Amino acid sequence: IEPVILHSLSPESGNVNGQDNITIFGENFLNITGLACRWNHIDMISAIYINSTTIICVNIPGSVDGVAETVKVDVTLN
Repeated sequence: IEPVILHSLSPESGNVNGQDNITIFGENFLNITGLACRWNHIDMISAIYINSTTIICVNIPGSVDGVAETVKVDVTLN
């Protein structure tokens, strides 16, 4: 299995309350049950497979006490 490579997100920012559809562009996405986005290295959300270069994930809230913060995302296949 080739490693997943992330190129970009669209949109690059979202609602601080989360629940936005985030399109992730990259390489080597697989249409398997374990395909998911991991937000802040903790929260796992199942991804919607579009093709080997595009998936969609719903983001998590990105605020602490109402102050917006950066949320990190990676993609896992398991």
